[in-house]
Amino acid sequence: MRKSVLSKFINPTNLAVLLITITALVFMGFRTEPGNFHSNGSRMMMQMAGLTTTSGIFFTGSGNCVNCHGTDPNGLALVTADGEDVAPVNDWQATLMANSAHDPFWRAKVRHEILESPAIAEEIENVCTDCHAPQGHSEFHMTGQGTHYSMEYLLTDSLGLDGVGCIACHGIEDEGLRNSHNGNQPYSELQVAYGTFDNPWSGPMIQQTGFSPAEGQHMGQSEVCAGCHSLFVETVDYDGVATGDTFFEQATYHEWLNSIYDEQEIECQGCHMPDAGDVKMSPTPNWLFPRPFQKHYFVGGNSFMLGLMRDNAEELGVAASTEQFDMVIERTLDALQNQSLTMNVEHIGNEQDSALIEVSLLNEVGHKFPSGYPARLLFLEFKVTDEDGNILFHNGIIDENYEIVDRDEGYEPHYNIIRNEEDVMIYEMVQADVNDQPTTVLERAKYPLKDNRLTPVGFSQSHLSYDTTTVAGFALNDPNFNALEGLEGSGGDRVQYRVPIDGYVGPIQIEARAWYQSLPPQWTEEMFAWDDPEIQGFKEMFEERDNTPVLVSEVIQDSTTDIDEADTLRNVEIGPNPTTTGLVRFYGLPQGTHQIDIYTQTGQLVFSDYTTTQELTLPSAAGCYVLVVDGVKSFRVVKE
Repeated sequence: MRKSVLSKFINPTNLAVLLITITALVFMGFRTEPGNFHSNGSRMMMQMAGLTTTSGIFFTGSGNCVNCHGTDPNGLALVTADGEDVAPVNDWQATLMANSAHDPFWRAKVRHEILESPAIAEEIENVCTDCHAPQGHSEFHMTGQGTHYSMEYLLTDSLGLDGVGCIACHGIEDEGLRNSHNGNQPYSELQVAYGTFDNPWSGPMIQQTGFSPAEGQHMGQSEVCAGCHSLFVETVDYDGVATGDTFFEQATYHEWLNSIYDEQEIECQGCHMPDAGDVKMSPTPNWLFPRPFQKHYFVGGNSFMLGLMRDNAEELGVAASTEQFDMVIERTLDALQNQSLTMNVEHIGNEQDSALIEVSLLNEVGHKFPSGYPARLLFLEFKVTDEDGNILFHNGIIDENYEIVDRDEGYEPHYNIIRNEEDVMIYEMVQADVNDQPTTVLERAKYPLKDNRLTPVGFSQSHLSYDTTTVAGFALNDPNFNALEGLEGSGGDRVQYRVPIDGYVGPIQIEARAWYQSLPPQWTEEMFAWDDPEIQGFKEMFEERDNTPVLVSEVIQDSTTDIDEADTLRNVEIGPNPTTTGLVRFYGLPQGTHQIDIYTQTGQLVFSDYTTTQELTLPSAAGCYVLVVDGVKSFRVVKE
């Protein structure tokens, strides 16, 4: 079968190219082994890299690519104009994509799901390996070896253990990619490696790997990422019986669709594979010329797992070096801290005996933040101190077990206004099971109890993909969520803190910090309850690691309280009163978010909401109403 497929490329033209290439190499002084373009020294370096050189019918190991796409010892190829080494294999080797099949949390989580739902064990393994071991999984199915690719088979399959290897991406065909999901991306059966170069020189690659380079502009488009970044589960109950519900566990590609990034053709690759300028792609042959190239960084936000794998590399069987992991961790932290979030703080005044302080967040990425695996969360630490350093307010604190102090049992709701230290602002997705209870068992997830993760700029509830990217919980009723200026699509949130100042007058210091946590402890509790070797092995690694969240953004600001401003609502007026249209306007109301409650004359609450506007409309029925602003200032208004 391999010969029949390869024969499609061994036509007279390609054969001539091959002969010319070999002749050129001989004249250039290369001493090669039979069947290879590289010297014995090169081959030894490749083997030392620990990458697999296994080849199947439709996929080949990344170790067969490192000879031409690893670091050029002469520094002539795979370097930028500034001399930066951008060898794709080197940049990729310590990423979570490269090590997806070795990821100990993933392996433990698959085991956890099977223990919870043993009736569907084969389906769980088959689906999970589709994205974490795509080369082995797809080779297994495309060659007709069986119907279920198992975790046991993966452990002996070097192609599967290669993770998201080179051909796992470069072998994807441009066929209906926008609708691909759960790892069902279409793979070529023609032993090709697609790239964005036109008229690629094929001789050396065919000789080295048996694969032919081919132009495929879809490699530079977000759709090529959709297959593994659009994941749903078919919900099961506690007996492992399907309920008929479908739950989107991860919808990063769909989130990108529901943003301005799709409209403006800012692809996933633009951030996760930064532009390197013109680069010579291989030292062989030496007459290749530079072409536009994207760095193979594949950076996400999970620095915790990268560090855990680095520290347990030998036990996990990963090929990347400590230095390579450190390089990827540094890039990950840079992405989180410099490219993800903008935060601002504004002390808008004092009311009664509270300082009113607003924290605004703007999502700078092309999908929800956080995105991807549903464990990931962002939370705010907020602290106010007086002139002597005494704490007036402090919440969003992490304890010694890396838990958020005062986090509600089950989950913390979304807030628009925070009045006490027990209310912590956490941006996350919380899954509900068939009993409407929070769960970390993915197969049992039925719908989101809460999803207030920061939406990307341009996000809209009317978008076609909103059904897979929904906002859930109290964020739906927050007028500031994804509407910082009152218009949908702002891609951020504003939360107001009302800090009790207890009569204090003088300088205050405001500290706001946004923290990112990729694997909160509550996401491991259900799993660690199982006495299973795979799970307990990961637990040991997990508990040895520092799980301190990553500081994404920090604002420290000085301000002051003034007792003369203690009641900023004192001079607020409302009119017209009486009103014939029902429309009334506030005069002198401070800018910001205010809670408005409307009662009938008999005390029945008929309206309650938060608003930033300076006017509102009374209920349609004529009568006398009592309007209460922020629970402290009331007005009696007559609608005629």
